[in-house]
Amino acid sequence: MKTKHINHWTPAELHFLEKNYGFMPTHDIAVWLSRHSLSSIYQKASAYGLTQKYPEAKEYHALKYRNMTVKEQACEMGMSYSAVWTNRRKKVV
Repeated sequence: MKTKHINHWTPAELHFLEKNYGFMPTHDIAVWLSRHSLSSIYQKASAYGLTQKYPEAKEYHALKYRNMTVKEQACEMGMSYSAVWTNRRKKVV
């Protein structure tokens, strides 16, 4: 008879998730917390009420990003290509 494997979260893992979720790309968090799947990380973050923190629209238009491609900027900001592409198209008032 197979037993169901339950992958409990340690206090250290929960602390790491709370400190870094929203500030570090979730895929990078999954590398650090390799015992847990990406979907498990999203579920735990949701259960703890953690949310992604995104820069304000004007941050996407900063001078330091002016000569970067969208892909380069996404890597620099630790965000997805589509999030940067969408926000770079928005006009800043």
